[in-house]
Parts: sequence; C-alpha cells; structure tokens
Amino acid sequence: MEEQNKLIAEFMGKNIITIDDIRANKNPYISSADGYTEEELQYHTSWDWLMPVVQKIGDDYYNTPFDETYSKLTEQYENIWTLEDTYNAVVEFIKEQNNEEKYYCENCFEEELEKPIEDEIGGVYCSDKCKVESKDYNQNK
Repeated sequence: MEEQNKLIAEFMGKNIITIDDIRANKNPYISSADGYTEEELQYHTSWDWLMPVVQKIGDDYYNTPFDETYSKLTEQYENIWTLEDTYNAVVEFIKEQNNEEKYYCENCFEEELEKPIEDEIGGVYCSDKCKVESKDYNQNK
C-alpha cells in the first residue's frame, strides 16, 4: 500500500519526506506543509484523502463533473461505492497515465508533445521548423 500511496501523492504534487529528512532538519515536528512520510499517507483508508484525487482526475483529464468522473473510474468494478475499489481504480488510472508514451522534440527537446511531427525514419519534432533544422544539422556533420 505504501508504494501505491506514494504514487498517488506524487500525482497530487505532495512532498514525500523521509525520517532522514526530519533528522537532517533537527526538528522533531513536521507539518503537512513540509510534506508527508509514506506512513502518514491515508489514501487507502480515508475518503477525505481519496476524493480530492478523483476530483483532480475529473478536472485535469476527463473535464467532467465529479459524479461522471467517479463513474468512469470505477465502471469496471463490481461494487463501485467501496473505498477499496475506488482506491484501486485511482491507482490504475495513475499507472496508465504514467505509462503513456511521451514524445520529445529531437531538435529543441521541448517536452511532452501533444501532436508530434514525425520524419521518414521515425524522428519526432515539435514543428516543421525543428524538423528542417535537425536535418540541416545532421547533413552538415
């Protein structure tokens, strides 16, 4: 569960801290503003922790209201109203998002291209200009 909770926390942009981080700061008190240790993450046991994740998925990926997002996430599960099935659906969604192939321009290295332009040998570019610049560079080597 800790690895899956960590996966969700990273998706949510939460800072994960370790006991070593706490010791390095020589401060025995930490707050959620500092981050959470893996043991403190409660996505698998708390609706209060898990529902904002469902909301983020709806807002950032599906662009749907909460109830539609929840239905999409849990449609393959038999009992969609359990915390366990909702948690599993969220983890599965995040893993799928992390496994999607990402494209980077081979010329300017712009990250995560939504509509890459490919050349005849499978090179990936963000624009025709980068495609031409890259070919010119390679010809002049």
